Amino acid sequence: MFYNNFELDDSGQTLIRYTGKGPVVVIPDGVTCIGKDAFQECRSVISITAPNGLLRIEDRAFWDCSHLTSINLPDSVESIGESAFWSCSELRSIKMPKGVKIIEKATFLFCCGLEEVSMSEDVNIIKTHAFAGSGLTKIEIPKGTKSIGEAAFYSCSLLKSVIIPNNVTSIGRVAFYGCESLTSITIPDSVTSIGERAFGHCSGLKNIIFTGTREQWNKIGYETNIRVKCTRLGG
Repeated sequence: MFYNNFELDDSGQTLIRYTGKGPVVVIPDGVTCIGKDAFQECRSVISITAPNGLLRIEDRAFWDCSHLTSINLPDSVESIGESAFWSCSELRSIKMPKGVKIIEKATFLFCCGLEEVSMSEDVNIIKTHAFAGSGLTKIEIPKGTKSIGEAAFYSCSLLKSVIIPNNVTSIGRVAFYGCESLTSITIPDSVTSIGERAFGHCSGLKNIIFTGTREQWNKIGYETNIRVKCTRLGG
């Protein structure tokens, strides 16, 4: 069924496709799901407002909306699919809904204009390539996060500040590879696994501060030429 510039399923709850050309989009009340590819390559869209009661955003929903600069999402949203904002290159900032606990694969891949993202403290996993190639200048990993996935922040060349909380246990392979603007990073002693080249090609990174002992660091087995300072003494 069709409603204005929206193709909806028979229930009126799933947005299948946006068919309009206007730059400002207000998704109708009653929509609880934005379907796969619903706004794919809608390059005329600049602003999107989603209704209260929205629950799901599926894979590639806003894929390559290259002129999208702002999106308003309600806290009712519980999940955002893989590659949802892939290559939304003019998106500057986003506040993730409180209900979203997993940042899926490639959610913000190639969002080169994305400078700031706010996430709920309940986010527990940041998956592969989640923010790779984005324009982030700083990131505070949520306190509930346990895993930073492979290449999660790969080639975020403008990233200067990273705060990793004491719940994180693993940092994936090439997670921060190519983050050339990083000069220092503190890794909490909760971390027991760091993947190969996690901090590779971080040409500005001169210091890694580890809040555990040298023995704990050695058990992690991460090989690097970067100076590592362990802040605790003893075994």
